[in-house]
Amino acid sequence: MIAHAITIFLSKGMGSFTMGKKNSLWIQKHRKDYYFRLAQQKSYRSRSAFKLLQIAKRHEFIKQGQKIVDLGAAPGGWLCIARNLVGDEGYVLGIDKTPIASFRMENVKTLEMDVNDEHVVDIILKKTKGKVDVLISDLSPAMSGTRSLDNARQTHLAEISFEISKKVLDSHGNFLVKIFDCPEGQQFFKKVKKCFKKTKFIKPEASKRRSAEVYIIGIDIIDPNKNSKSRTLI
Repeated sequence: MIAHAITIFLSKGMGSFTMGKKNSLWIQKHRKDYYFRLAQQKSYRSRSAFKLLQIAKRHEFIKQGQKIVDLGAAPGGWLCIARNLVGDEGYVLGIDKTPIASFRMENVKTLEMDVNDEHVVDIILKKTKGKVDVLISDLSPAMSGTRSLDNARQTHLAEISFEISKKVLDSHGNFLVKIFDCPEGQQFFKKVKKCFKKTKFIKPEASKRRSAEVYIIGIDIIDPNKNSKSRTLI
């Protein structure tokens, strides 16, 4: 199922999406990047699409017909992949404070909103008509270049994503979030581990080697009203 989704060419459902002049220097800088070039060839909106593909292929935590929420969804790379994984019967909602170019696929919706908004949970539940099966978050802060500050900012965004996930995930729901490899990230992992039956740190091949980014996956959210033991995935 996952392998089939990976091979689907997305251009027919992409909608209009173009890089403006302000991105020309960024394109020149990354033109030799393998996943950047591959994303252009496959009409994916970002190279980060391959990160989700690789994680989903290994852990199969997104399935056909499910409802997905994507936090920090701009420019839409993860939305495209999530849509292919859930198929025609699923539903994907992308949220970002940066506008996301529209999709022609009916079951992909976007919302221009800050995840810090106090109404974000209520709006998610309204848009998705109830709780969802998976929450994924690729939220990133504005990088300062100061490691301690950037670690704190990334962890803060992961914490926000985690708190939202606990309020919108249905029983047996799954969670994927970006974090940095740092002491704060290790402490955050312990919090996630308490709330999911299986947890793991993941560094997908598409992540740049020198990047501090890693992902935490939580499989099968624990019902707080039941006694259940969690474990770390191998």
